[in-house]
Amino acid sequence: MKYLRGFPWIGLFPLILAIVTGNWLAEAIQPFLTRIPLLRDNLLASIIFLVLLVSSIIWIYHHRKSFLGIRSLQQVKTRSLEGLILLLSTPNHVPERFSFPITIKDRNGNEATLKGQSLNHDIEELNKVKWNWQQILRGLKPHQERLKYLYLLGSTESFKYLDKAESFIKQYLPDITVIKANRPVNFEDLEALIKVIYRAIKDLKAYKLDEDEIIIDITGGQKVTSIAGAVVTLNSSVRFQYVQTNEPYEVISYDLTIQAEASI
Repeated sequence: MKYLRGFPWIGLFPLILAIVTGNWLAEAIQPFLTRIPLLRDNLLASIIFLVLLVSSIIWIYHHRKSFLGIRSLQQVKTRSLEGLILLLSTPNHVPERFSFPITIKDRNGNEATLKGQSLNHDIEELNKVKWNWQQILRGLKPHQERLKYLYLLGSTESFKYLDKAESFIKQYLPDITVIKANRPVNFEDLEALIKVIYRAIKDLKAYKLDEDEIIIDITGGQKVTSIAGAVVTLNSSVRFQYVQTNEPYEVISYDLTIQAEASI
């Protein structure tokens, strides 16, 4: 039943209409076609029309990509926005506390101390260790001037760290409003992930945010989260961003532009 509910039933009507009207058109022009000497022979006419039909099918197949709705993929440096949806990763090193000063120790004995002086300072300090939440700070950096709302989504593993992530982030951006998902989502379940992201976008729009002021940070996930981010941008003006894992560690935003936008 799930697949039946997802079937594009509304598309059946124009398909049936096209078949029926095509048949009417053929009957309407038949008297005019019989006036052409070459088409008076039914066998010859059948062969000609069969060749035209097969040729048309082959032509459509070879040019099938031109029927896709995607016009372009925009890839630019992320600009400062008011709403950020963050897919939280599970910290690979858990500090004793998430209030400053925060000491991060890695397995090699390296140590970094975050004092909360600035995002830039602490991002640089974390180069001493390999802490994956450094990417959170890098993802926040482009938005620190305008960010008003942060929506935190947690996986089945990272959900228990939502409160700690809120405490950690608000020390850098104390004036933002943090909204946390009320349940975890499997970051490997594409359908569930898309639904949760749509829910987050709707919740942010309730705060009077326009779609083009909302961006999704998918750095904390893997391939499935990237696909989910792309799917959501196909149907809205929302973009998704990714923090590069290698230098220069830029925050890149992506947007798939289609011919007909569907609102959320």
